[in-house]
Amino acid sequence: MSNLGSRYNYKQLLDHHDVIRIPMIQRDYAQGRPAVAQVRDEFLSAIEVKLKLPSDHPSLPMNLDFIYGSVTKSNEESRFEPLDGQQRLTTLFLLHWYLAWKDDRLSDFMKMFAVGDRSRFSYSVRQSSNEFFDELVQFEPRFRPEEIPKLSQFIANQTWYFLRWRLDPTVQSVLSMLDAIHVRFADSINLFDRLVDEKQPAITFQLLDLDNFGLSDDLYIKMNARGKPLTPFETFKARYEQELKNQSVAKTRKIGGQNFPIHEFVARRMDTTWLDLFWASDHAAASIVDESMFNVFRVVALISRDPELDSCLRDVTRLTKELPNYTVFHDSGWLDDAFTETLIPLLEIWCNKGDGLRPLLPNSHYFDELEVFRKITRNPLSLDVPEILLFMGYALFIRERESLFDADELQKWMRIVHNLIRNSNIDRTDRLPSGLRAVRTLLPQSNSILEHLAGKPSRVGLEGLVSQQLDEESIKAALILNHVGWQPLIDQAEHHGYFRGQIDFLLDFCGVVDFSNTKHVPDWDDTTHAEFQAIFRQFLEKAVAMFDAKGLVNAGKFDWQRALLSIGNYLLPMGNQNESFLVDSPTEPYSWKRLLRGYLERESRGRELLGQLWENLDMSRPIAIQLNELIDAATGLEPWRAALVSTPAAVAYCGKTAIRRNSESEVYLLAKSQMNGEHAELFTYCLNEKNLRDNEITFKLKPLVVDEYFFSTETMLEPGCRLVYRHGDGHLRFKVEYTGSNFVVDVLVSGLKDAADLQAFLMDEIGFEIFATYWIRKCYSRDDIETGLIELAAALATISLE
Repeated sequence: MSNLGSRYNYKQLLDHHDVIRIPMIQRDYAQGRPAVAQVRDEFLSAIEVKLKLPSDHPSLPMNLDFIYGSVTKSNEESRFEPLDGQQRLTTLFLLHWYLAWKDDRLSDFMKMFAVGDRSRFSYSVRQSSNEFFDELVQFEPRFRPEEIPKLSQFIANQTWYFLRWRLDPTVQSVLSMLDAIHVRFADSINLFDRLVDEKQPAITFQLLDLDNFGLSDDLYIKMNARGKPLTPFETFKARYEQELKNQSVAKTRKIGGQNFPIHEFVARRMDTTWLDLFWASDHAAASIVDESMFNVFRVVALISRDPELDSCLRDVTRLTKELPNYTVFHDSGWLDDAFTETLIPLLEIWCNKGDGLRPLLPNSHYFDELEVFRKITRNPLSLDVPEILLFMGYALFIRERESLFDADELQKWMRIVHNLIRNSNIDRTDRLPSGLRAVRTLLPQSNSILEHLAGKPSRVGLEGLVSQQLDEESIKAALILNHVGWQPLIDQAEHHGYFRGQIDFLLDFCGVVDFSNTKHVPDWDDTTHAEFQAIFRQFLEKAVAMFDAKGLVNAGKFDWQRALLSIGNYLLPMGNQNESFLVDSPTEPYSWKRLLRGYLERESRGRELLGQLWENLDMSRPIAIQLNELIDAATGLEPWRAALVSTPAAVAYCGKTAIRRNSESEVYLLAKSQMNGEHAELFTYCLNEKNLRDNEITFKLKPLVVDEYFFSTETMLEPGCRLVYRHGDGHLRFKVEYTGSNFVVDVLVSGLKDAADLQAFLMDEIGFEIFATYWIRKCYSRDDIETGLIELAAALATISLE
């Protein structure tokens, strides 16, 4: 072996060897293929940057790493056959041709690359490829580069271009690469000189000549994996390692007792233990494993952004909405010390146990490591904002406590991060910076987080968190630290799938909140703790009876809602005009979760009513029976509440759990959420469902027949009950509507043979009055409507049917 590691530029390589010939065992040229566009663009971009730098710039030359090759000599000709470096050499050859053409230096190019009518750079892979390079090396376009829109089409239209080359993958890849070079370098000036400069070269590589060493398949496979293409992640790794050389000059880490500079440490780990972690976790193709590791890098870049920088929101938006490549990482400055200092401890501790990722936490109540790892590696964009912040808390704790890591302390820390993040409405990308700031603010106290919170610390830096949740965590921390009986109770309550760490309502109902304001928790005696724990346990039992992990437990015919409404108006605003019976989804402002929080005035009032309801429950008796007892015993309610409490069908009708209450006497039930959708009027709907559908009353209403309820889809038509009276060959339709705190019964009598007689009868016998042309009406109070309709039916029954 000779010339071990000698550094050359392309011109010097051609001076050293007569011919560069890609051997038969190599694959076709691939850097021009569409599938490697990212690698191609990044490679050309890096070269362009270096060529445009001053020749004495300290970052020059750009070193393209080792190029291995076998050297054979025949008839005084030295032939270099690349074992590794085929792709780089081909791309550089094409760049030399293009820049020579751009700078009117094609004659110099031909002196370098042509011998007679043959190219000194050629392919043995396919004869057609070799023929193409022979033609290209002598090609002198009659047009300037800037006059040609698409270079590949221009070349394909030349008389020397053979149609059979359309089937040659190397030729087609070359044309694609020339298009990419044309786009990037069309405006360049005098770069050919920089490319061939031997004294101050811009682009170099280290040449390893394997003198008189045949290219056996076995050696090729071992050294080059049969020409496996450079993946985007491999490009990323190489460039990241280069950046680390300048970034962490004095820092080292140990492998097997030996210190390595950070860039070498990372390089070795990415090809060994870190890689093994992803292989063990996802037995898939190498490309998937590479992508999994790169996805972890993307999320680490996200959580290591500094929220105090103006660029933070822009950066987190890109990292949560896109899958940026190396160039974006580099240009955005994401591969900084914070990134590296977060990445290394995280991957190191994950690899500690071997055999794939094994959870560090004793359980997944507050952070599911395996599920989050699966999301990160397979689809980082699927992470929601709280999951990103929880992962941030997890990773930063590991970074800060790597040398003194304690899984129990991590569990305590993750419990607090979970409770604060999940219950602080940080659920959108634009709120991420405030979440990043909050986690960073608490991080210095992560190893004694309970003591820190129990001391009611400053809220500076925690503005993105809900103050009520911070107060709750302070009280719980004090309780846990001061009496052993609180931890299991609080854990049981927090682990409930719906409460998810927010249990302030239980502390409030059992009296802990008020008493702690009077007497600080550290001053309580054991008896006081035990008494409050007993009450807390009772309320927790009732809470579990009412809510499961998904939300409200169905106790019958909307029994929980109606029982609560019998005590008071607990409904929460739904939009600007509606009120809701509440939904399960914790993110909605009209959810049971919001009522349990009780932060706003309406929520607080609703939570008080819930506390009163639970006070009335005896857990030794069936809940459903007690709820119905409360419903049946309700008295003195406003009419609209009384109607809903007594009529479960009215609550059931509201598909979106919404009513529109314009006043105490103007209440509509909404099938959806708008009045331009189907809706019913509360009092007439309750009359229809509770009274008119009763078999006994239906019998008493004969000859009146209860028709289908009329649901309206517009505000100009009032919903209401409909009753029909058959008369001779025709019929009368009675409309029952509710207006001005009264029921009104309207009937149109025109069109019947004896309309005048019927109208006179209804007016004289029943008391109807004319209120519009052809229309007559009678009003009834809420208490009299049922009796009034029965009396109307009885009167109609006396009319002769002749």
